[in-house]
Amino acid sequence: MESTVGNALVLLGVGMLSVFFILSMVVLLGNVLIRLLNRLPEKQTRGSKPKPIEPHIETIISKTVHDITMGQGIVSRIDRIK
Repeated sequence: MESTVGNALVLLGVGMLSVFFILSMVVLLGNVLIRLLNRLPEKQTRGSKPKPIEPHIETIISKTVHDITMGQGIVSRIDRIK
């Protein structure tokens, strides 16, 4: 009976250690991959300048911000999101 409990505890310990090791490797390799990819320059397409925001859209955005903030908000810059 004691050997069965002992074997179960050994098996439990080995299983927990192996799961800990595998998850540690996943986290470590994920962090390494993120750091490597962040070093690469951002790929830009040729000749693709963002289109300027149309004047009527700028007016709508400015009026909406003015209404929502009750005249206290100011639109200083509008950028397109890719």
